[in-house]
Amino acid sequence: MVKVPKINAIVDGFKYNSQLVCPNYIFFLTHMHSDHYNGLTPTWNRGPIYCSSETAKLVKDLYPQVQGITSLELDVKHWITLDKNTNEGVNVTFIDANHCIGAVMILFQGDKCGNILYTGDFRFIPSMLNHESLLDSSGQIINIDHLFLDNTFSDPEFIFPPQDICMQMVFNAIEENPESDVWIKNECFGKEKLYVELAEKFKTLIVICPKMYRRICLLNLSPEKFTTNENEGYIRIVNTEQMRGLNERNKNQISTIGIWLTGWMKHLVKHSENGVTTYKIPYSGHSNSEELKTFTRAIKAKNTTFTSSCARKSKGNSEIVEETYSRKSDVYIPPTTPEILPKRRIQNPYSSHLKKTKKPKVLGSKIQ
Repeated sequence: MVKVPKINAIVDGFKYNSQLVCPNYIFFLTHMHSDHYNGLTPTWNRGPIYCSSETAKLVKDLYPQVQGITSLELDVKHWITLDKNTNEGVNVTFIDANHCIGAVMILFQGDKCGNILYTGDFRFIPSMLNHESLLDSSGQIINIDHLFLDNTFSDPEFIFPPQDICMQMVFNAIEENPESDVWIKNECFGKEKLYVELAEKFKTLIVICPKMYRRICLLNLSPEKFTTNENEGYIRIVNTEQMRGLNERNKNQISTIGIWLTGWMKHLVKHSENGVTTYKIPYSGHSNSEELKTFTRAIKAKNTTFTSSCARKSKGNSEIVEETYSRKSDVYIPPTTPEILPKRRIQNPYSSHLKKTKKPKVLGSKIQ
């Protein structure tokens, strides 16, 4: 998805590997959602891949043939070798992105690239701003030369509540229908914390598909609270195709409510028609527009790039940059389009550099 400026590193950009001019790239994967690992195949041999330990397990499970996957511990500065011949490298720190299991933000720090923060998909919480890697010796946030920001919900109309409030909305919906089964529509990995809470609160196993159950077992996410047998629990996680059968299920005298979890809803929407009750709840693993403003005000990046293609033209993007700029003393640099291919240059690169520091443990290897 993004080529890191001034160094041979790619973040979430596996589908572009055949178009890269330089053969010596290293790759980073922020999390295991298909729109981020798209392009990764069983025959991948383009370069080493760095990710969190949870993501590494999921990649190896999906593509056991892929070599060169290295997991990095979170909250630790790692020295990654970019060129073994010249010993060029970059410091990399993974920070919990609060998005799904194993999702990370990535802080790159080097003499060539300066300080670059790539959020990946993330749900902002205030404690992120107190992360040790983002603070200098005086406790102030370090200078960020370039921020790559997940702006999926930057439009100001998206001010959905925090996850704990949305979780309570789910509880309430189920409690309002004590005699009904529950179908929760979900297409991807990442809401396991909510499902465990549901299992504990309502004393039932959560029914999931075999693929999801395999992942939960692989990461040891309380597998005893889940089952693949739909007769063993009354709360079931379903996909879009299965949810289309909700009306027919109710017609067959099996009372079942439907719950959609999506940040594209600004607030709770309850709808009842022909004896079928559905809830659309704004539960999201992405930051809402106000959270994005809070984050960018604090970071005060010299340059900002928005990474969400679905919100590339959001009116909230300009508001975020304008509010950030109003709190800065340096020259305004407009947001840019991510540099996916080497020939697409990012405008107005920053010029500051870091002082050399003692290099942490070397984890890089020769790039094939």
